[in-house]
Amino acid sequence: MIRKIIFLFVLAALLPALKAQRGGEILQQRKQAIQLLVETQVACWNEGDLKGYMEGYWKSDSMQFISSKGITFGYNQTLRNYESSWGTKPSLGRLSFRNLRIRPLDELQLLFQVTGDWMVNTETEEDAGHFSLIVRFNGRVPKIIIDHTF
Repeated sequence: MIRKIIFLFVLAALLPALKAQRGGEILQQRKQAIQLLVETQVACWNEGDLKGYMEGYWKSDSMQFISSKGITFGYNQTLRNYESSWGTKPSLGRLSFRNLRIRPLDELQLLFQVTGDWMVNTETEEDAGHFSLIVRFNGRVPKIIIDHTF
């Protein structure tokens, strides 16, 4: 009986540490998944694949893209705006992101904020700015639900 009590006390003492360790592992896995999402977007953009680039976004009418032009609601409208603003492969140029910061917004680590700087170099010009993304996990898959690019 005493062994069982000692075991329960030891287990109770170790559980918070085990939970914290597991939480740290999940956080790192989710940050890596977001990093992969962003790297995939850059690769798709640089290949002239806007639809591939948009795979990182939540396919919903509730997805938001916020820029100096206003707020766009919806995945399809955002894709149309990208197509009309940037055109096709030659005009897309080379996209790069810098100063990427990824941080959780909730204790369950389902919502993250991703901030950084973006730059697009085309044959004729350079465009650059900053962004703040809200990324939500649905299972193990991260999707951008709000994109504030300026």
